[in-house]
Amino acid sequence: PVKMEEHSLDPLILSFHDVLSPHQLAVLRHLATPMLQEAVIQGMETEVTHNYRSSYTSWLHHHIHPVVAAANRMIAALTGLEVDESKDEAERLQINLYAAGGHYVPHMDFMALYRTLWEADEPDQKVMKQFPSGDRIATFMFYMSDVEEGGWTVFPRLGVGVKPRQGSAVFWYNLLPSGKGDPRTLHSACPVLRGSKWVSNKWIKYYPQLHHKPCLPLVK
Repeated sequence: PVKMEEHSLDPLILSFHDVLSPHQLAVLRHLATPMLQEAVIQGMETEVTHNYRSSYTSWLHHHIHPVVAAANRMIAALTGLEVDESKDEAERLQINLYAAGGHYVPHMDFMALYRTLWEADEPDQKVMKQFPSGDRIATFMFYMSDVEEGGWTVFPRLGVGVKPRQGSAVFWYNLLPSGKGDPRTLHSACPVLRGSKWVSNKWIKYYPQLHHKPCLPLVK
């Protein structure tokens, strides 16, 4: 059983409450702290730092500690999706620390791989080789701390805002049924006005979900 809150049904955006304990969250913060580095933006070829993202980040392998493995199992149980990073079903668990003033301007989590694959006469073999498991079909984010003021996750095109709450999580699909990116999932991390915000992200890959989230009739 889980406490679930619906923010949007199309696209689907859900919150799950009280899914990780304070002890589990403390362990994740302890594991991540020595490895925190200034956050970068992932691109097709390189990773660069931009002033429109202000946070510190680190990545945790599922085998580094039982709590990380437990967090991944929780994600799989709540979403029904496959998230084993060793099989390239998802990316490693990313930990983010937003200090006072930390923010991330509106962006989308998908990488728009299929803009090239679908519109070109021939599939871009370089792109297909670089991302063999496809784009990020979904995002799952744990809130690892409360925030005194600010730090909401907002979806401006949907009029949806999610307040950080320690132990809760937010989940949404990034892709349309066709596999192309859904521009309605534009979202941002509002500036932290007082306190700090810890979150952890799990980006789930498209192709491994074939038998767990089958393609639907093309409606968009």
